[in-house]
Amino acid sequence: MSKKFTGKVALVTGATSGIGKEIARQLLAHGTKVVVNYGGNEEQAKETYDEFGRMFGAGGGLFVGQS
Repeated sequence: MSKKFTGKVALVTGATSGIGKEIARQLLAHGTKVVVNYGGNEEQAKETYDEFGRMFGAGGGLFVGQS
């Protein structure tokens, strides 16, 4: 897969489920560092972080923050 977004950073709101999660997954696959923003479901945010960590390596360019 192309790493055309290597060195870029994206903030993805609602990235712990649905369309936002798939957008975050695709950005990570293309080399983007991704900030996942979640509103209230901390457990789901942790699960997403762990899932992406397994897919893209520890940390994997992924950061999680609550709004």
